Amino acid sequence: MSVWGWCAPFCIQDGPTNGDSVEHHGSVCESRSQGVDAVDANHDDVDIFTRATRSYLHGTVHRSVGRRVNVPKVELSFAATGADEIGEANMFRMTPDAARSLARHLTWFADVVDGCTGDPNEALAKREVEIERERRKV
Repeated sequence: MSVWGWCAPFCIQDGPTNGDSVEHHGSVCESRSQGVDAVDANHDDVDIFTRATRSYLHGTVHRSVGRRVNVPKVELSFAATGADEIGEANMFRMTPDAARSLARHLTWFADVVDGCTGDPNEALAKREVEIERERRKV
């Protein structure tokens, strides 16, 4: 399938990029990132970043590749504080639904840590039952 390169609406590439080659544009459209500070298991400082991404395709690609990789994703990446680059092993891309689910989990566990939920294990068990009921309705 022949694909004309179109940037994602959130792409931060400089200048007009629609129709550019992958070599000129790069293989990914990406938004600005948002970051937070964290600490890893070794108590080293880590930066956690999130941003929107989508593959940038231009030219002839196999139909299955185009459909699979051209879906926008939410990216989550981890880097040692002050690192110039983020390694591929520390980068994860997920669907918008998975990102929303992760956000709910992070919010809930932040409430657990702040002591807002009572017994966290009991509350988590109840929540899992509620989620399962919702899945069955669909």
